[in-house]
Amino acid sequence: MKISAYGYTNRGGRPHNEDRICWAAEENSGIFVVADGLGGHSRGEVASALAAEAILQGCTDREEMTQTVMEEIFQAANQAVLDGQR
Repeated sequence: MKISAYGYTNRGGRPHNEDRICWAAEENSGIFVVADGLGGHSRGEVASALAAEAILQGCTDREEMTQTVMEEIFQAANQAVLDGQR
């Protein structure tokens, strides 16, 4: 199977782009993550990168994806952002 993907973000009039796009694809599956930075907040690009990478890693580490697993992954991503604030 061939998968093509295209990503585009816009800095929205700010001096730098705070959005993050990342992905991973294997033979029969793929995960695409888009994290929107919080414009106007300090280091939004760091928060969006931490969240996106945690979600991508959480999804690629799991063999089965359920609602409970997704909730755990998003809670871990939230914790990664909170830890990154320190």
